[in-house]
Amino acid sequence: MFDKLESFVGVIWSFLLAFTAAAQQLGEEPEEFIRFLQTKDGKILVPGMVEFVVFARRGNKPVKPLSQQLTEWKLFYKKFFRHQLDVESIRIPARQEGFDRLIVVAKGFTLNQIYAVMARHFDCWRYTENLDKAVTHNDRDANRDGSYAVWMRDRQEADEENKNQSARQRWQAKSQDVTLAEQMLYNVKFWDETGEHPDMHNWTMCSGSRAADGHVLDMLCSYGEVKVYWDNPGNSYGNFRARSVVSGELKASGA
Repeated sequence: MFDKLESFVGVIWSFLLAFTAAAQQLGEEPEEFIRFLQTKDGKILVPGMVEFVVFARRGNKPVKPLSQQLTEWKLFYKKFFRHQLDVESIRIPARQEGFDRLIVVAKGFTLNQIYAVMARHFDCWRYTENLDKAVTHNDRDANRDGSYAVWMRDRQEADEENKNQSARQRWQAKSQDVTLAEQMLYNVKFWDETGEHPDMHNWTMCSGSRAADGHVLDMLCSYGEVKVYWDNPGNSYGNFRARSVVSGELKASGA
């Protein structure tokens, strides 16, 4: 009896996933596809099915428990850096509403080393051969402060809430924003999970870091190539956005 029930649930679940995938491929809004789940008089054929399609089509995701995310990061560092991550040593700030993706920055790795991992696995480009020399300020630095974690919004594109805000405005407001190291690690992690990259349509302004000449660092994936570039800290555009983070008290002096 249990085997039959398990098989039935598997069939229904497969159907739901296929149905949702069809909606995504056709670009239909969930409300348009709901008509296929109803009788002519508006009765829902399978209770709960509408909610599932709307939930999945709009890209909502269940929040992963902290323990699961730490396990994933442990596997991540072993896979890409051949490093045994000590999760007990990581300083993790309290999670805030809406900030559900954990980014773990382990001590012992430079910007050049993180970039080298990117370059081994997908096409990328950097404006300078030596990011370690070019980037002289980071609000958080694992090699200075020890291994740590931050929370960010779990999104492929940078925060729309922060569009049209320059790096200088973010610095003056003492905002907590992603650093270049955090964003590069996120890029590899997101690619490993999905086969895609963050920042397909908008630049992520890494306003938690800055170059020796005062410029702000940014990242974008353009035509399949992940770019690490710089911009004037006074510039503000709709597609040039910081990623807010929730961090502990790790800000460098002079930030």
